[in-house]
Amino acid sequence: MSDSAEIDEAKAILNNHLEYHKMRKTLERYAILEMVMTTEGHHSADQYVELMPKSFTVSRATMYTTLQMFDEIGILTSHQVHGITLYERAYKVTPHHHYICTECHTITDLIAPEIDKVLSSTRTPKFSKMRNSAYIYGLCAYCKAKIAKRRKKYERMLEQERTESTPRDEVRIAKIGEELGKVAEELGIGH
Repeated sequence: MSDSAEIDEAKAILNNHLEYHKMRKTLERYAILEMVMTTEGHHSADQYVELMPKSFTVSRATMYTTLQMFDEIGILTSHQVHGITLYERAYKVTPHHHYICTECHTITDLIAPEIDKVLSSTRTPKFSKMRNSAYIYGLCAYCKAKIAKRRKKYERMLEQERTESTPRDEVRIAKIGEELGKVAEELGIGH
């Protein structure tokens, strides 16, 4: 959660940006600012629209453009997850990395000083780094357990099919063997 001093600092950053670019200071922009500064987690623009107070409606277009502006000025940071842009508060938040589940698409924060050390020491000739971020893709514990459960169920089904089909297969193979024996006998093979 953000305290009022941090919200005031973020408002000052927004004011400077709007004045510099000669943009209007609208109630919607400040309402969105307060909402994102007090909301934790990773959210899409549509989710932020839903999080707005019911008494204050904001169009999707306004939300999208405002969130992009906040990303540009460092109040939010954006993440591309399976074709969707998710935003999270960046102002006065410890820089961190993320786990992304490839099954349920959940994004989880990861604080890893060893990753920070590697990324900050990496030389980038002819490129000025502004910030670092690492994404680790894989399966969250919930999805891993769900997949293991499905795999066990499938293996049980296969084993059951093998067990149920074995007697029929043996009878069929025995009949084929008899037929081959008859053919071999008629041809005079095997005696």
